[in-house]
Amino acid sequence: MTAWLRTLLRAGCILSMFSTASPGWASTFSFTSLVVPDSQGGTTLALGINNKGQIVGSYRDIHGVVHGFLRNSDTNFVAIDFPFNALGSVVTGISDTGAIVGMFTDESQKSHGFVRSPDGTAYDSFDVPSALQGSTTAFGIDAEGEIVGTFQDASRKFHGFLRSADGSSYTIIDAPIANSETHVTGINNSGTTVGYFVSDSGAHSFIRSSGAVDYFIFDAPDATLGTNVSGINDMGQTVGVFYGQTGIHNFLRSADGTAYVVFFDPGVPAGDSYARGINDAGYIVGYSMESVDHFHGFVAAPLEFVPEASSLSLVGFGLLGVTILAAIRRPKGRAATAMPDGLHNPGGWVRGSFLATRALFSGLLSDCRWNR
Repeated sequence: MTAWLRTLLRAGCILSMFSTASPGWASTFSFTSLVVPDSQGGTTLALGINNKGQIVGSYRDIHGVVHGFLRNSDTNFVAIDFPFNALGSVVTGISDTGAIVGMFTDESQKSHGFVRSPDGTAYDSFDVPSALQGSTTAFGIDAEGEIVGTFQDASRKFHGFLRSADGSSYTIIDAPIANSETHVTGINNSGTTVGYFVSDSGAHSFIRSSGAVDYFIFDAPDATLGTNVSGINDMGQTVGVFYGQTGIHNFLRSADGTAYVVFFDPGVPAGDSYARGINDAGYIVGYSMESVDHFHGFVAAPLEFVPEASSLSLVGFGLLGVTILAAIRRPKGRAATAMPDGLHNPGGWVRGSFLATRALFSGLLSDCRWNR
């Protein structure tokens, strides 16, 4: 069975926003496994976290049906299912207000984005107007209700999108030097968006300022085969995975980009965990592959903090006006790189963690045999 996420800150305000940052950022973590009670073993993915500590993701139940979930800060789990003619649902992001975004599959096996109101009483489905049918994937939502994600056009080229809070408009996001695809995977409360793109030189990550004033393009230092950012907090700290000669690695990047921490879930082989989101307290969520076809979510709690260099730089630079510029897949085997078979593209890891995650979601929603 196949199963399957405004520059660093507003233009001209980057350093001033750094001045409001927390005293530092995490350098070491304590990992806790996250498994939805009564789920089918090995099917929990943790995909997003907000500043209240609420976590969202997906799982498959014992009947093979895929659901989203919300884990509240009191550790209670709530199943999240799009209520209208849906065969399965995945939840990918949650705002500080409690609004939830994700994707669902309809009776025609086409996937769509959806947003759920904070109180859970209202659901709205949506598709990017110019999207190929069934290709809209939502990945993040900010406190104002703006939603980001990815879609394919009629020629099957990937683009990112930013949906306005009221759903009345869509902004198409294409990285400046992308040649075939752009994927938008996260947004923070300043409207700064993150994602990755593919160019002639491979896959690279970007941070896009509110209003698309600028893009900042980056690669993790040891990324020889691609860097794929998946989450950003309000200080501008980002998480994701990069691909190097030794395999797949999670990274945490400081807000100013001067430092990186490489980390992995100690409960699984190195290279078998995938960071997806981070909140302002430094908590990181993601998922880990414990065996060929079994996953669990994880929460990485910060243990030790180091100073955020960008905050210290304010002393010397003052108000310097600088704008700095994606049912769990059951893999058939493990690739030599410790990446689940089928989750990397034939040309190497150029699409990285977004396509790995999208493959999980898409397979999870379209290839299972659903019980109604």
